[in-house]
Amino acid sequence: MKFTNYDWAQAILLYGLNAGTHKIALFKTLNHFYNNDQHTISWQDLSEQYFKIYFDRLTNDPRPQQSNPFRRSVQETVFYKLKNNRINYDQAISEIGKDGFNDVIPRFQSFGKDKETLKNYFYEYQFGKKIILKDNFFEIPKNQMISLEKEAEMKHSMLEGAYLIKRDNFKLENDIRNIYLTNGHDRKDLSDQRDFLRAYQSNICFLCGLELLENETPPVEHLIPRDLLQHDEEWNLTVSHRMCNENKLEALVGPHYIEKLFNRNENIIGSSHPWKGKIVASLGSTKNQRRKTLLNHYENAKQVYGNNYWMGDKDYNREKDLFFKRFLTVLNNGK
Repeated sequence: MKFTNYDWAQAILLYGLNAGTHKIALFKTLNHFYNNDQHTISWQDLSEQYFKIYFDRLTNDPRPQQSNPFRRSVQETVFYKLKNNRINYDQAISEIGKDGFNDVIPRFQSFGKDKETLKNYFYEYQFGKKIILKDNFFEIPKNQMISLEKEAEMKHSMLEGAYLIKRDNFKLENDIRNIYLTNGHDRKDLSDQRDFLRAYQSNICFLCGLELLENETPPVEHLIPRDLLQHDEEWNLTVSHRMCNENKLEALVGPHYIEKLFNRNENIIGSSHPWKGKIVASLGSTKNQRRKTLLNHYENAKQVYGNNYWMGDKDYNREKDLFFKRFLTVLNNGK
């Protein structure tokens, strides 16, 4: 069951946050120094190689590098300042070194709130001065590192594609969002819902099907993103591991999860729980009406989020992800 260095690197690529491409780009940067057998890297060299990844991509195909269509990442901002001759190349590298690593360097070796399991596992650093790659990183066999490099490239392209769809769907997205905003409400405290859901789900994460952790308060999950629906209606609520919740973020789950949610709601309606009346009021008085309403919400979400499916795959089902099950078991038990 023990994870290898390759397994840990793969877990970082697979299960990190998907709000931006910076974790992927940092891995590709470190891989460059792995290939050069360079253990101690100056902040200047790190910044230059990291920026080169973005410079090459944005020059050849300028796709967004983070999920928020209203903002640009530090890397994009520096690139366009350089492109428009507002700064020179040396200044660009300096700005990357100063502002481009504030989040990604400290968080690369972490999973959600777990900052201890992999602390200093692949590297140590003195911020603004140098980064030192550890033997754990260099002990990954060359053929496995090539596999990780290909995986990182695929995920980088996948994220860019999802962000591009979100940006290009902006007008359509706004039209659909405005429908929900009309009847939306401020986020409310969901502690009571969490307690019910945790018991109803038998202390099991809705997304991965594994037992919820004792050492964390599981977040209430809006299966269809709240960012779109603008409400906390019970029919869309589940509980999950924080890691599953943060990894899914605003991505769209596949239709099998919507079917699972539908069946969950029907089971509640078949009981005497107070949620029964709320779900009926929100989705409809008959089973067919409720299915139709739920699928209508899901279709609206697909219009907004496009092909931005969780893990880049409409068919992805974390309950069947055997590597994740190994990963979570090892994470819970320590390395």
